[in-house]
Amino acid sequence: MTVFFIGTSPRDAYMLPDGANIMLNARQFWNGMGWARHGRTSRGGLTFLDCGGYVFFNEHGYFPFTAAAYLNLVAYLKPDYYASMDYPCEPSISSALSGMDVMARIRATVENCQLLADMECMTGGSLVPVIQGWQVEDYQFCLDLYLSAGLIRPYMAVGSMCTRSNTAEIADLVIGVHAAATRAGVKQLHFFGLKRSDYLRPVQYLIHSQDSAAVYYAPTAEIKRTWGGKKISTRQSGKAREH
Repeated sequence: MTVFFIGTSPRDAYMLPDGANIMLNARQFWNGMGWARHGRTSRGGLTFLDCGGYVFFNEHGYFPFTAAAYLNLVAYLKPDYYASMDYPCEPSISSALSGMDVMARIRATVENCQLLADMECMTGGSLVPVIQGWQVEDYQFCLDLYLSAGLIRPYMAVGSMCTRSNTAEIADLVIGVHAAATRAGVKQLHFFGLKRSDYLRPVQYLIHSQDSAAVYYAPTAEIKRTWGGKKISTRQSGKAREH
């Protein structure tokens, strides 16, 4: 069964049912100068911290904090897992990255992961290297770099997935990336922002975990009823089941 992480904010996480797995984004803690402190976010399930790369690059064109500063946030939150500071490869990403092609972004992603791995003893969570790319061969290139750097982990994540709309293409990517990752020694893959779809059912067994902040993709009826403190109607719940 695929592990599902609910994308939520630190302010709303406490409203989710106990035992829910949550996905937090570093952007939600950044106040422009440093990390803002929030109360307890754990719901008794797993907690995964995303570095917020897609949002930060769209807003600033760079990460406004260092790898060491990111690990300070990790040490404070104590998530079960935290993603490496990756460079998104979507063609539409911030114009500030227009001078970096996909290969350059992949190299920067691996370099950031190496920095985090070198300081991993500062935290109690597990670093999850993010495999970046746009086509299968790009992800293969990223995996090759991780392999050369000794950064292959049993559990790794796949980036640049959430903005894709062609579900048939996504299914092909899941198959291709999973095959490449398995050859490199990866045992389990998380796919960031990968929404549930009928098109993915044939490949769902390849997806160890995924996440979404979209209420319609919540894994249980209880979570659909109360999502980040926002009630949804019976009519909306029906739409959720249709998806």
